[in-house]
Amino acid sequence: MTSCRYPQQPRPAARPSTSPAPSSPNGSPPAAQIVGPVTSAFWHDGEFGTGEEWQLLLKTTRARYPELEAHLLKHHPWQNPEVAAVAIEAGSKGCLDWIAANTTPAQ
Repeated sequence: MTSCRYPQQPRPAARPSTSPAPSSPNGSPPAAQIVGPVTSAFWHDGEFGTGEEWQLLLKTTRARYPELEAHLLKHHPWQNPEVAAVAIEAGSKGCLDWIAANTTPAQ
């Protein structure tokens, strides 16, 4: 998960992340969701602020997360963006199988 200031900003990070191929060569997830706008309240450089942001939600496996993080940090417009992982504690078998199948590196 990460956030951006404008709705078009997450698209470059999401586009290379999505691949119709069963195996994504960059380890990125098979789908991205851009959610927003959301209102964020935060401290930055010692000052409190609020702002409208757009969240980019991606699904991957724990094993592929380091590659996804590197991808997001490379393509994110902010110098120090929030990039956070939230574990899926439970999910439908079909969904979890789909995530695993579409994030498995090509052999």
